[in-house]
Amino acid sequence: MEINYIDNENQLAAVRKRLSQVEIIGLDTEFHAENRYFPELMLMQIATTKDQVWLIDPLAVQIGSLGEQLRNLKLITHGGQEDIRLFQRFFGFAPQYLFDTQIAAAFLGSHYPMRMSSLTDKILAQAPSKPTTETLTNWSKRPLSDEQKQYAAQDATILLELYQSLEQQLSPQLKQWVWMASKEMGDRSLQPIPVEETWQKWGVANQLDVTSQRILNHLLHWREKTGKAKNKPANYILPRSIALDIARRRPKKIKELTSNRRINQGLVHRHGTELLDCVYKGLRDKTIFHVPPAEKKHHRELIRAWAMCLPFQIHLDVLMPSDLATQIATRGIGALTGWRKEAYGESLQAFLNGEIGMFLQKGTPKLTKLT
Repeated sequence: MEINYIDNENQLAAVRKRLSQVEIIGLDTEFHAENRYFPELMLMQIATTKDQVWLIDPLAVQIGSLGEQLRNLKLITHGGQEDIRLFQRFFGFAPQYLFDTQIAAAFLGSHYPMRMSSLTDKILAQAPSKPTTETLTNWSKRPLSDEQKQYAAQDATILLELYQSLEQQLSPQLKQWVWMASKEMGDRSLQPIPVEETWQKWGVANQLDVTSQRILNHLLHWREKTGKAKNKPANYILPRSIALDIARRRPKKIKELTSNRRINQGLVHRHGTELLDCVYKGLRDKTIFHVPPAEKKHHRELIRAWAMCLPFQIHLDVLMPSDLATQIATRGIGALTGWRKEAYGESLQAFLNGEIGMFLQKGTPKLTKLT
């Protein structure tokens, strides 16, 4: 394997020249996410062939200058949500052509999500040779060791081998859907999850009265904003359990806020006034939240059971994710878009209309038309 370590602008110019000569690359990153709201990029790996990889040091060069060369390339990733977020942050745009090997494997019936090491062993019949001692290495230290460079390089090059093998196993239709599903994954990873959508998924959401829901919503909006400003994980700023406790108890004074011995005194000292302000706002809020009732969760599972009967090998968590099933149970067929609508939209509509039923045939779930 030819490993090129890039830590000066002249070397970066060579990368730009090389990228102008290829159509597809394997993309991987090494980053530190611990105790941060925004993960910090420490290394970007770009494989142009299975034997050539470029390790680009963002601490030494302006990697954003690669943007024009990368704009129209096909990118191969594995579970690439964070890679895509970092890509967009540095280059200012989302990849247009994306193939994720984790998603592709799911379309062939593999477990989802599957670790790259497991997929390499399954698809390429080879165990990764990279040293496991580098899994939790400190990527911010320079210079990087030869072992670190080897570890970083291998995933990027393996991506191209996995892509070639998986693509050969996919039918033309499935291949098209994998590209669509990968692009969808990349685009979704760049969309912030609304605070309201986050807490409404919690199992306890239906047990909160409307006032507690309003207070909780203000608390979580505040912790998200504070987390971004301080570059700290939202749950580090205000743990979920404490937010729920405050929303239920509705303290109006600092003394009431500290009556729960599990609330850190440092949190009260730093942000007590802001927390009480969230309670104040919640008590005066008039918003009505449409938390899916408990029966919708049963409908969600019924829809996922129906999806298991479809004539695909696609892993259920890709074919019909729980979030999507909940949206369909709540909003109907309008929640279905993209490749999934193309794959089973008409059948799902018929099921929702009561025109299709389910049964077991020798332990295998099947669909049947109802007369």
